[in-house]
Amino acid sequence: MDKLQHTTLNDTKRPSWLWRASKFLFWVGFTMGLLGLAVLNTAGFFGRYEWHLDAFSHFRFQYALIAMGMLAIALVSKKRLLTLGTAVVAAVNLAFILPLMIATPTAEAGSTDTLRLLSANVLYWNETPEKVVDLIQETNPDIVVLVEMTYPHKVAMSALWDSYPYVADSYDGNIILSRVPLEDKDVVRTPKMRP
Repeated sequence: MDKLQHTTLNDTKRPSWLWRASKFLFWVGFTMGLLGLAVLNTAGFFGRYEWHLDAFSHFRFQYALIAMGMLAIALVSKKRLLTLGTAVVAAVNLAFILPLMIATPTAEAGSTDTLRLLSANVLYWNETPEKVVDLIQETNPDIVVLVEMTYPHKVAMSALWDSYPYVADSYDGNIILSRVPLEDKDVVRTPKMRP
């Protein structure tokens, strides 16, 4: 009679050191990726204090997609702390993008009076601001919004002062020229924690 083979838990083969090391490195990389995503996400909230950081607020949709993919991996692996971290990052980004994706217009069209608006990035290093002046004179808008203006650019724009008597000039290189009166020329900051 053949002997019955009996295996116990102690008889099962342990995963190799290579498998264990690979698994460890995967979760270290996953955690570092999650921390990096959280840092990029958080940096976007401080764009009002440092304009370079504002660039990170432009990728909320991508952050949400990455976080949801990471959340699926964390859920399958049953790693509670990583699941919580990825859920928080995904939820923060979804809180910003979902209202924009499902919003419906609530205001009706206004009067038939129209204003022509020209908006342009002059670029700090632009050495030919007179081309912008020519564009403004050709298109003849009612309101002109110019960003990245420097002092030499403003000197070049002086040819427009008679045509645009209402000016809102800010300290950070933005200027609004208008033919119609500007009632409130204050800078309006977005609510706290909004990009």
